[in-house]
Amino acid sequence: MMSLKAIAIDPQEYAALATVLAESNLMAQGLGGFDRKYYAFQDTTGWRLGVSTIEIYGRHAVLGAFLTMACHRAKGLGGQMLEELLEQLRAQGVTHVWLFARDDTGFLGKHGFKPATPQMVPDALRDNGQFADACAHARLLVRPLS
Repeated sequence: MMSLKAIAIDPQEYAALATVLAESNLMAQGLGGFDRKYYAFQDTTGWRLGVSTIEIYGRHAVLGAFLTMACHRAKGLGGQMLEELLEQLRAQGVTHVWLFARDDTGFLGKHGFKPATPQMVPDALRDNGQFADACAHARLLVRPLS
């Protein structure tokens, strides 16, 4: 197993991150949450293996874009990156991670994400104007971190 770490991306790199995500048909924008964070996953040499966006709503977080760089796919790194990110969120006091999946959720199910309904979502997230649109176009999943 490769040693890797999730590190916060410097705001000066946000434009470059948006380009990387757009090239993979992923959006850098999220629901416009209270506390948006961007992460890069790096190995011990500083090589960037992937990127992710997170929005934090108190004790709940929304996982936005999550991308393993093409040259690192099919090596088991996606799961390792996801678990590293979830551990960091747990350390920050996050108790549930939500996401909207556009396609097959096998990878996410393997990592503890379960189908959810909009009624299960906390008010701070559900009251966001973009939430209903996201629910209409993707499947809602949740993973408790406790």
